[in-house]
Amino acid sequence: MSDTEVLDRQGVPRFSLLMSVYAGNDIAQFERAVQSGTIEQTLPPDQVVIVRDGPVSIDVQRFLDTLQQTIDVWFSIADPAVSAPKVTVVTLERNDGLAHALNEGLKHCDYDIVARADADDISLPERFAKTIVHFADRPSAGSHRRKDATGRVDVLGSAIQEFTEIDTRHRAADGKNSNDPHDSAGNAPADGSSNAPARPHERRTLDNDYGRRKLGQVRLLPAEGEELRRYARMQSPVHHPSVVFRKSAVLAAGGYPEDAGRFEDYLLWARMMVGGAVFMNVPEPLVLYRADDGAFERRGGGQMFRDEWRLQRQFRREGFTTAWQFWRNVGTRAVYRLVPTSVREKAYHLLVARRNQGVQKQRKH
Repeated sequence: MSDTEVLDRQGVPRFSLLMSVYAGNDIAQFERAVQSGTIEQTLPPDQVVIVRDGPVSIDVQRFLDTLQQTIDVWFSIADPAVSAPKVTVVTLERNDGLAHALNEGLKHCDYDIVARADADDISLPERFAKTIVHFADRPSAGSHRRKDATGRVDVLGSAIQEFTEIDTRHRAADGKNSNDPHDSAGNAPADGSSNAPARPHERRTLDNDYGRRKLGQVRLLPAEGEELRRYARMQSPVHHPSVVFRKSAVLAAGGYPEDAGRFEDYLLWARMMVGGAVFMNVPEPLVLYRADDGAFERRGGGQMFRDEWRLQRQFRREGFTTAWQFWRNVGTRAVYRLVPTSVREKAYHLLVARRNQGVQKQRKH
C-alpha cells in the first residue's frame, strides 16, 4: 500500500467494519475476507469488529486470538505511516443467528458509519474509497450524484459480482491450503522461501490468489429515489454483503429483527424505508459474492417459502406493501421457491440478466 493508495482522511468519516463468523465458515475463506476488507483497501477501516457467533474451529479461534497482532504486522510492513485498524472481537457463547450476532456487534462499533462484510466474500480494493465518501458532509466531485434534497444517505450498497472457486490447489481436510506456507495467523515462513504465495499485505488479484476463481454474473440494483423504493416492494433494495450504513439509523429502526428467519436484512431495510431513511446503490460491483454449488438448492423448498410467506405478511401488516403487492410477491415466490432446483437456477440467471438490462436502460435516461 503506497502513499498514494491511502486517501486523505480529511472530510471522510471514520468507520467500523462489522463481520460475523460461525462454525460453518472456512478458515481460508475467512482469512481472505478479512485481508480484502483491511490491508487491501485503499481506504482501510478504522476499526474491525468481528462477532464470534458461538463455538468455532480451532483454526478460526487461533486467527481471532492473534488478529490484532496480525493486522498490525500487515500494516507495519505495507506502510508504517498508516495506522492499523483497532480489532474488537465479540465472543458469543451460543449461536443465536446472524441478526443477533450483528446486533451485538453494533454495540461495539465505535463509529456511526458501519460497513458490513460476510466471512466468505471478497471486498475489492476500492470498495470503501468509493462508498464511505458518500457519508461525508461534502461528498467529493467524483462521487455519484444524490437526488435526496438533504444530500444525506443512510444506507448505501453496491453492485456485486458472483464468483466460484474452480481450483482450491489441494486444500487440506482442515480447510488450510496445503500449498500455503503461511501459518494460521497469516505469517510468512521464517526462511522467506521464494516460492511462497503473495503475503497477506500484498495486493492480490484473482490470478495470484490462493485458488483460481471464475467470475459470474454481475447483479445490479436501481440507484436511488422512487425507482429504488418501488423495487424494494418486490426485492431487497441493497445487497447486504455490500452495505454501508449509519448505525444511528439502523438502531432507530430497532436494529436487525431477530425473529425474521433468513430475511433479517430485508425486513430491516423495509422498516428503515418506512421511517424515511435514504437508500442508494453504487452501480460498480465492489464485492465478489461467493456462489457455491448448493446455493440454488438452499434458495428453494417448503421452509424457504414459509419464511417468505411470514416476511410478506409482516410487510403487509407494517404497511410496506399494498394488498396487490402482497399477492404478487407471494405468487412469484411460491413459483420460484417450489420449482426444481435446475429450473430455479435457469430462472434466476434470466431474471438477473433482465433486471440488469432494465437498470442500465433506466440509467441512460
